[in-house]
Amino acid sequence: AVASAQVGGQRLLTEPTAPTKAGSVFGGWYKDAALTQKWDFTKDRMPASNLTLYAKWEKDYSGIYNIRSKNSELVMDVYGGGTTEGTNIIQWTYHGRSNQQWTFASLGNGYYKITSVLNPQYSLDVYGGGTDLGNRVIQWTYHGGTNQQWKIIENADGTVSLMSRLAEESGTGYLLDVLGGGKDQGVNVIQWTAHFGDNQKWYLDAVK
Repeated sequence: AVASAQVGGQRLLTEPTAPTKAGSVFGGWYKDAALTQKWDFTKDRMPASNLTLYAKWEKDYSGIYNIRSKNSELVMDVYGGGTTEGTNIIQWTYHGRSNQQWTFASLGNGYYKITSVLNPQYSLDVYGGGTDLGNRVIQWTYHGGTNQQWKIIENADGTVSLMSRLAEESGTGYLLDVLGGGKDQGVNVIQWTAHFGDNQKWYLDAVK
């Protein structure tokens, strides 16, 4: 057990006299030898019911971003500013228009909905819910399927990688990838085996 730090130089965090009652209030009290002023910080004893609370402390990426490839410095783009279902997602030189802007909204389950600012009804989508290597990524009406839910994986270099819930749950572990590591405009964004190369790493540039 570890004694808590003093509060105001004189008082310590003190457990209430009836600590087993739900909703008991903790307070400060003068330092003494009571066990109610000693605290065990053993991680393994955290109740399972508290895990959800701790999960909520993770960084929230909700917001609007340009998604920029580390490999090419080009940004994720709805091809040709298309407004139809099935339009390919490609990389293109940044120009700041809405077909290059993406709204990230937390789904509260560790995944995000990523929709086009140009077409808010459309989400980033793994075509056909496919689990094949190289499936293209398109815009499609949001329906909440696992091929439209995205996990944000933070990399040590300040970039992120993006994995669909479909890829995670199917065991493929595919990441969003610029086809062939291409650096030219118009190259498709696809799903590919995770290797965390620069063509699978993205900067999230906040849109102001």
